[in-house]
Amino acid sequence: MKTRKAWITFLMAFVCAGALMAKDIRVVIFKVDQMECANCERKVQKNMKFEKGVTKLVTELKSKTVTITYDADKTSVEQLRDGFRKFNYQASVMNHQKDADMAVKDSKQALKDAKKSEKEAKAAIKESKEQVKKAREEEKQTKQAVKDAKEAAKDAKAAAKEAKQKAKERPE
Repeated sequence: MKTRKAWITFLMAFVCAGALMAKDIRVVIFKVDQMECANCERKVQKNMKFEKGVTKLVTELKSKTVTITYDADKTSVEQLRDGFRKFNYQASVMNHQKDADMAVKDSKQALKDAKKSEKEAKAAIKESKEQVKKAREEEKQTKQAVKDAKEAAKDAKAAAKEAKQKAKERPE
């Protein structure tokens, strides 16, 4: 029972640690009015892909929007906006949210990891139960061996006593 509790505690700690280590991936959509032609679009792509924390960049010339997926632990919306200013473009935030697809992916991975850990924990519990069963059987065999040894010692003592008695009764 103690082993099972230990494994469950380990499993919960593992899942919590995985959640803490997950990246904070977010998506922001900027409106960039200066992006009027294909060259402007390339200029945005060329310059913004090197901004710290940017993991994905999608430009839409028709709507003059730039969708940036970024690691919030490495950069912020304000720093990304400053990135546009470096090449004299103005960008205004249209939409900012945590990437739902990434959140779903992270959740699925965490669930997969938890199921794997649960499977490993169940296997360890099964192995522990088998070891306990084996140990109990060995203990039972040891107790029987001790009982047999005591009985043999008792028989040997009785035989020695009988032999001694016979030796006394014999005349020399």
